[in-house]
This record gives sequence, structure tokens and C-alpha cells, in this order.
Amino acid sequence: MWRLGLAVVIVGCGAPPPTKRATVVVAPVATPDATALFARTIQTYRTLATYRDAGTVAMNGETRSFETAFARPNALRLEMAGLGLLWTDGQHSLAQLGDKTYDYESAIESATDRFTELTPAADLVPLLRDAQRATSLASVSSLRFVGEETIESHPCWHVAGHHQTTDVDLWIDEASHLFRRIDEQGTVAMFSPTANGPIDAVALRGIENSIGVVVVPVPVWIGVRFEPTAARVKMVIPNAPAARAGFQVGDEVVEVDGVAVATARDASMHLRTAKLGRTISVAVMRAGTRVAIAVSPEALPDPQQLAIHSLVGSPAPDLAADLRGSVVILDFWATWCGPCRMTMPHLDKLQQQYAARGLKVVGISTEDAATTAKFRAAHPVSYPFQTDADARLSGEYLVQVLPHMVIVDRKGIVRAIIDGAQDPASIEAAIAPLL
Repeated sequence: MWRLGLAVVIVGCGAPPPTKRATVVVAPVATPDATALFARTIQTYRTLATYRDAGTVAMNGETRSFETAFARPNALRLEMAGLGLLWTDGQHSLAQLGDKTYDYESAIESATDRFTELTPAADLVPLLRDAQRATSLASVSSLRFVGEETIESHPCWHVAGHHQTTDVDLWIDEASHLFRRIDEQGTVAMFSPTANGPIDAVALRGIENSIGVVVVPVPVWIGVRFEPTAARVKMVIPNAPAARAGFQVGDEVVEVDGVAVATARDASMHLRTAKLGRTISVAVMRAGTRVAIAVSPEALPDPQQLAIHSLVGSPAPDLAADLRGSVVILDFWATWCGPCRMTMPHLDKLQQQYAARGLKVVGISTEDAATTAKFRAAHPVSYPFQTDADARLSGEYLVQVLPHMVIVDRKGIVRAIIDGAQDPASIEAAIAPLL
């Protein structure tokens, strides 16, 4: 606990003693740094060897109990009363919901996402697995210290912040640096965690009576981008399966697993429908020579992480000449996108505030100009809109989530990718060092 320090000095003794009053010196106590407390908590979860929990979630007028067991690196079982069960051993992942069991093979992130849609009890899973998810609890921003409170006899720090599009309150156990309570706009999760204790096989047991099994296809990728028409490689994403297998820019794919391909669409279809973990053989023409390449597709990464790995630190694709020399925010958006509408007033404010220092915001939509013009008339902003009717730019910038903001420096280099409606301060923090 953070407490006031008291030092009492009594002056007296002797005859006749002068009358003196006790002097109380109050030592100043600094307010805890909410960001530092939160960062330490996230790091604690990411380094635990084992974790067990029994808690409750109150949402929509109902309270349900849940139990979690985790052993690093990937063994997990999360069961919630009246809802279902999430289980993985790192090689196989299952989500049991109602009378169906969904088999996600090795894609635990996809199984977790399905479960998290239904209960915040799964919010801790990416932290325990140290999975860098754009929407995970680790992305809470604009943190501030609220005070000290006791949760079920445990002294806690209460911090508040912004998570995606909502406000969130977090209570962190002062002794363990683990969450005791999370309140996200009235949905309250209570935790009773035990860290680094013994975990037996029963706690991590698999799903019994897996009836109604539905195999969920796992989206895969190898990490190449083709030219619009020909099956010619335009980009090889660093550290992706294709890069490790030896693909090069300019390679023209002519065959996948013995099947001839002639167009980018054919090549993409065969590569995307490959089975996770299975090695496929690809034949390419390289400088007039046929070259055989063996590549093993992997699960498609989180959209924001994919864009970050592919674009950050590289020249911005097809950046307009009039934007060069400026700090640029490319905002991929749509009129029907609620989070986009929430973000636009903040971008407009940044445009007006920093235009004199070289900031240019451009809104890019695949909708036609008439649709975006009608939207602008009802929701005026000071920055221009650009139409991406054929989705070419959206493809170049790997847009999979809206809004998708790409921050480019004065030299035309991508410096940051921000997905979803974020706290305005986080967007401003990303552009400030570049202005």
C-alpha cells in the first residue's frame, strides 16, 4: 500500500520546560505511475510458468463462473459455466460452444477470438501466451491512476484507460501484479489468480464428448503479393514462409503442386487453399530458368501485425507526389464503418492543429465519390478524400480492418500502422516525433 510517512518530533525535558507543541512532518508520497504499473502487469502475465484462476463474469444481467488453467508454452483450458470451453495443447485447438465443438487445428488465436466474442474471461489468454494481438488487453492506452482499493481482502491499484472503443477500469493486485477485477463499460470480470503453482493433467484435460465437431478451415499464407494480372511476384514479405523458402521478386509462378497456373488469381487460390503445415511444391520461372521451391504455409497472422511486418520501415507504396515531403496519415475508411466515424473528428482536429507543421491527412475509401461526398456534406472534415474504386491501394497497404491508418514520414517511409478506433492521444503520439 502507498501510505503517508509520519515523523513525530517531541521537544522537552528540563526544568522549567518551555511549552512546545509536537511537530508532525508529513513526507510527500508520489502518485503511482499508471503506465508503469500496467506495463509490469502485462509483463508478469507474459512470463508466468503456470497460471490458475477461478472467477466470475457479470454481463447482460447474468453472472457466470469460469476456471482457467495454463502451463507454458501453450497448454490451456478455459471453461465457463453455461457457455463452453476453450482448450489447446499448442498443436490442436478446440472451442466447445453449446452442442458443437469447433476444431481450429493449430490456430489457437482463431479459437480464442471466437471465445472472446462471447466472454471477457478469455481476455487474459493472449497475455498468458504472449501473443501480440492488436486487440488484446495489452493495447489499453491513456492510462491514469485512480486510487487504491481492496478487492476481496487484496490491496489493489485501480487504474483506468481506453481499450479499443470503450473505457476500461482495471484493479491490479499490489502483491502479485495480476488483475483482480476488470470493468469494461459494465461488463465485470472478477479473478482469483494463482501464479506459478503446480498444474496437474486433470486441470488441463481435453474436451470430453466432442459431439457435433465442426472443422474450421484455418486461413493460411506464404507471404507473397502478385502483380494485378500475371502470376508474377511483386513483393516478398520479410520473415514470411515464402521469404524463408527462397521466393524472389520477379518470380513467375507457373505450377502449384503439379497444377499449371497462368494468372495471379489462380496462383493465389491454390496457395490460400493449401492445408496448414503441409509442404507444397511450387515451380517458378526466374530469368528464363525453371526453379522448384518447397514452401510450408502458415496460419495467417493478425492483420495489424501482418501490415506492420510488411510495411513499417519500407517506402509507402504508390505515395502521391504532392504528399512527399509531408508527414502523412492515410486513413482507410468507409461510410458504413462505425469506428471510422468515431476516428474522423480526431483526425480532422490533428489536421487543423498540425497543418502548418507539414501534416497531411487523406481519407481513402473503396466507395464511389458520390457516396463519400454525401457523407462529407453531413460530416464535414478539413482533409481530402480519395477514391480507391478498384481497391488497389487497399491491397498495397494490406487493409483488412477499418479504420486502417498508415503513418508516413517526410521521406516517404511507413513509420506506424494503427488499426481500429484508437485513443486520439495514441495517434498524436505516433506523428509527434515526425513533425
